[in-house]
Amino acid sequence: PQYDHSNYRSVVGRRKEGELASSSAPYKDEELVDKHAQRLRRVFEQATSDGSKEILFVRACAPTDDKQPDEPGFGCADAFKNWHPLDVRMSGADPSLSETAYMAASTGVPCEVLQEAGLDEFGGLEGGLQQLVRLFAPEVVVSSPNSSALQTALAACEQHDPSCSIIVHPDLKHIKKDLTAGGVFPEGKPKFRGVTGSALAQALVDCNCRHRVDLSLLEEVWFDPSVDFKGQKRRVRVVPQWLAQRAEQRMMVVTHNRVLRFLVGAKIGNGQYALARLSTSGDLYTTPTIDSYVSRFDAHGDEEDLPSSGPPPRRVLFVRHCQDEVLPVLQGRDVAPRFRDWHSANFRGKDTPDNGRWDPCLTTLGILAASNGIDDTLRTQMNQSDGYGGGGGGGGRPPHPQK
Repeated sequence: PQYDHSNYRSVVGRRKEGELASSSAPYKDEELVDKHAQRLRRVFEQATSDGSKEILFVRACAPTDDKQPDEPGFGCADAFKNWHPLDVRMSGADPSLSETAYMAASTGVPCEVLQEAGLDEFGGLEGGLQQLVRLFAPEVVVSSPNSSALQTALAACEQHDPSCSIIVHPDLKHIKKDLTAGGVFPEGKPKFRGVTGSALAQALVDCNCRHRVDLSLLEEVWFDPSVDFKGQKRRVRVVPQWLAQRAEQRMMVVTHNRVLRFLVGAKIGNGQYALARLSTSGDLYTTPTIDSYVSRFDAHGDEEDLPSSGPPPRRVLFVRHCQDEVLPVLQGRDVAPRFRDWHSANFRGKDTPDNGRWDPCLTTLGILAASNGIDDTLRTQMNQSDGYGGGGGGGGRPPHPQK
């Protein structure tokens, strides 16, 4: 498959979402991959010097389609044909990866396969997840117990360090407002319903994968369709705190669309990813990661790294506002002298301790974060506390100094 190691872009753009299709950059050699891996390690060490961890969130690749299981690209992957007994497979419960999804989770989907199967929205990354795992080098992988996610993790880590465990976490399972589809499926809609802990353990044995998967967190019956959506999200909130308590600094999490939208705040395509920083208190921040890892997404290094053909990608930088004032004033969060006259006295008269500030202005620290940056020690403390410390160097630092 055609692949540019310096720029993880989707093989096929998600047209309904308005995302851009990828360019046709040529496949790069192993030496270039190693060079990017070394650059990535240096950036990671600098980015996590404040004690925070880096989390690679990956959405599970597309499972088989029970409505057209015999269509090219949709049938169960050969690697997981023995995962479920035949009756489970035919019921559509807890679907496994399709053959095309297995390619997306491992070495990548060739363009001709995508075109023949019409899999416009399930192509994953150019080069597959195995290259992403090689560059990121997770110390541990945490997966949903649903088969499509666990199989994605297994396929992505086939060439990774065998001592890296894959921990199955029940709170990363599918979430949905109504798991029973209005009572039509009292035991849960088949697509979201998982198998028991013992059945999953047997599936791993049958596919020769049991040795690296840790099922100690999984109870025999871990899927409960009666839990409402609030209860499901309440369980998801526990995961970042659990990750923060672990010793590893680089962790890969494989889960599903709605879980990722809840944790990361963005829709992620099948077999694609998002990066986040995890503070010691269990808070997830994605904005500082974007700044620190800009070289991984955009080729602004050596000229040989630049795509050889195709239109340049469009880049959109989303920035959250810096620290603003509050009323009553807490932790010194008063309006900066520079903006004390921003609002008129009449407008300020609307402020009350009960209602807070109307259209609050920046604090002095907020101005620093937006311009030249806050002292590293204080910035680290602020980011660990409430996320208002900003990135190193502040918002005024150009992302590409040579330009």
